[in-house]
Amino acid sequence: MRTLSHRIARLAGIGVALFVPGIIWAVANTFQSGTPIVASQVNKNFSDLESAVTMLTARVATLEGGLGQSIQTGVVYANYNTSGWTLHTGSGTRNFTKRVTFPVAFPRAPVVVVSMVGLDGTSPKTTSDAIGDQPSPRVQVIAEAIDSSGFTLHVITWSVTILSGVDTSWAAFLK
Repeated sequence: MRTLSHRIARLAGIGVALFVPGIIWAVANTFQSGTPIVASQVNKNFSDLESAVTMLTARVATLEGGLGQSIQTGVVYANYNTSGWTLHTGSGTRNFTKRVTFPVAFPRAPVVVVSMVGLDGTSPKTTSDAIGDQPSPRVQVIAEAIDSSGFTLHVITWSVTILSGVDTSWAAFLK
């Protein structure tokens, strides 16, 4: 397999046009089989090609640098000490929401994936929705109200589940 530098050297010697979206580049000199070539013409082709490769390399670096902002991740820890948390009291459907702000705003609303990575909670053994002898904690985590600057984390529990805390992680990315 030939490397890019091998292909570039080959192109510079025969005279070609290079087409890249937004860029049209042609070598200064073309050569015909059986005709003598002058070193200065070949050197000019290499010089022009080197300039084009340098410019393309800079464009690629700029594009790759922008990708760093297209994926962001974070964690949210919330428990009974967190303002607005009531999931450790009562029964029935209970909700907790927290606005999460992205470290760097996206150019448009990203896709957000939220997952629960930790749970501090119980359900009484006497509940009718236990499976066998085991209590069945009920909990759901959702990303809502997603926009370019953040989203709302929504934690829901129901029945007699007692949640003292939930740890979540999230990932946001442009589609």
